[in-house]
Amino acid sequence: MIDDGWWETIPLEDLPEGAGKAVEVGHFPLLLIRREGKVYATGSFCPHEETELDPKNVFGHELVCKEHGYRLDLRNGHCANDPSLRLATYPTKIRAGIIMVKLT
Repeated sequence: MIDDGWWETIPLEDLPEGAGKAVEVGHFPLLLIRREGKVYATGSFCPHEETELDPKNVFGHELVCKEHGYRLDLRNGHCANDPSLRLATYPTKIRAGIIMVKLT
């Protein structure tokens, strides 16, 4: 951890526009996805049945679970299939070319 709950992840240049990548931050698995110039950080498991999510299975701002087709909004974690479910999302920022994620 760098300061105040922010963790370094990967250089922004390692996550091209439209790409997604699985990373581990402090032994915590996350997905980083870059869309329309913004980097989103989410949990790496579907809240429906804990299926591992594929960071390449993104359409617009929706991450789609390959197992049951649950559609999860990168921006707020909302599940289009079941409003009672929510994908964990985390704030991000860029510092000195490094993607930072706040886990607390």
